Amino acid sequence: MTIITKQHSNKSGELVIQVRQRFLEDYTNNPDVYNEEDVERIRTNDWYVKRFLLARRRNVDEAYEMLRNTIRWRQEFGLPTMIDTDFPTEFYKVGGLFQYERDLSGNVVIYLRIRMHRKIAEMSDPIKRFLMHIVDKTDRQVDGNGMVIVFDCSGAGYSNMDLDFLTFLITAGNSYFPVGLKYILVYELSWLLNAFRRIAMSLIPQTFLPLIKFADKSDITNYISLDNLPDFMGGTCKRNYRYIPKGCPTVADIAAKNGYTQEDIDRILPIFEPLLAEADKAIADNNYLDTIDNNEEITIGSIEMNEKIESNGTISENLVPINKTNSKPNILGLFPNDLMHFIYESHSQTYETNILLQNLCETPIAYKIQSNNPNNYNVSPRLGIIMFGASLRCNIQLISGRRHHPKDKFLIIALPINDHKLNVNQFARLWKDNKESIISYKLLTNMNEKNNHLGNDGVEGEQDLRAEMCAPEVFTGSHTNIKS
Repeated sequence: MTIITKQHSNKSGELVIQVRQRFLEDYTNNPDVYNEEDVERIRTNDWYVKRFLLARRRNVDEAYEMLRNTIRWRQEFGLPTMIDTDFPTEFYKVGGLFQYERDLSGNVVIYLRIRMHRKIAEMSDPIKRFLMHIVDKTDRQVDGNGMVIVFDCSGAGYSNMDLDFLTFLITAGNSYFPVGLKYILVYELSWLLNAFRRIAMSLIPQTFLPLIKFADKSDITNYISLDNLPDFMGGTCKRNYRYIPKGCPTVADIAAKNGYTQEDIDRILPIFEPLLAEADKAIADNNYLDTIDNNEEITIGSIEMNEKIESNGTISENLVPINKTNSKPNILGLFPNDLMHFIYESHSQTYETNILLQNLCETPIAYKIQSNNPNNYNVSPRLGIIMFGASLRCNIQLISGRRHHPKDKFLIIALPINDHKLNVNQFARLWKDNKESIISYKLLTNMNEKNNHLGNDGVEGEQDLRAEMCAPEVFTGSHTNIKS
């Protein structure tokens, strides 16, 4: 079945068929130079093919050449198979390149913070790949119906300017993402950078020039509302743009994988240190709302149960409600219910544990997981919505290099809701507007230090802990109400 996401004339429809047929003939003769997922997109999505026709003024020959070159480039670049965890934690944590909330017209916005950019020869290719991954991911989410790119130039200087990086972005955007850009917004460009601005403008194709707009603090809200702007631009949106997907490598891992020596790595890492220190301070000073994914709605928790629990019975049989200590209804089943055991995992080279949550309400439940020592732990997903009867497993990791404190503890707060389709700001307001209805559950922590570098002696202890965490238990803990 063909997907038609935009209306087109009969003439356009005929041209789409011609371009598609020519491409599929080339694919039949040269299957190894294309990615099958991209080919399927061309088979089924009229609008995707039409974008190339529009970019080439409906010239079939030129549109076909552009489409063929694009899909071959995507395969060579590895774009169709890239995932979030291909990129280092430092790229996410510094918050220099990310997708965020929509503008006033409903377009998804990508932010590039120029002052965060560092021209590092060894990191040039990974940074370009990260940029293309974000752009391609956004383009797919909106099905090519347009995105916005904001160049935040506040605080930037000539040391942050990179013509090679800019040329790559312009070339890729113009050649491989046709009709995919609503506009480019340049924010707070200092007059001190006028020389670079003139050079940059000379590189931009004439067809792109009408898409470029300029803004500063006084008129940025003509494009994006305050509640959808990130904090560094004066916005009030609390979505965490520094969110790190679970399982990302480090810059050192990427450098080593690409064949760089330890001497190279020791030279690269200090370049990131000031930006990472700034990120740590920003995270500590702000009550960010961690994202679960990059969609505009809060993601609904999926059922993902531990295999051993499933083998002993259903989730309902294993997750028994925590006994109430007051008149408020009990809405969550938890395991563990009082003490979390952290186990050393060789694959992540750190300690981690899981919490199992089950919705016991007849309505969806919003939840958040908090800690008295948040800078030491990654929680995924830290917040979200669990539908009626559904269950969710949340993973908690001790950040590599950080130490566990015996007094570290976690608080799970939960709230019954009626509407599960919420954007991040609506989700944040839930907790402010319904303080009296919030129910919370406290969990203490235990770290089995002897498993740090497991040899033969550590395996048995680790297995014992895993068995303890997976065994069906009756909950006897209590829950505590949040005080307003």
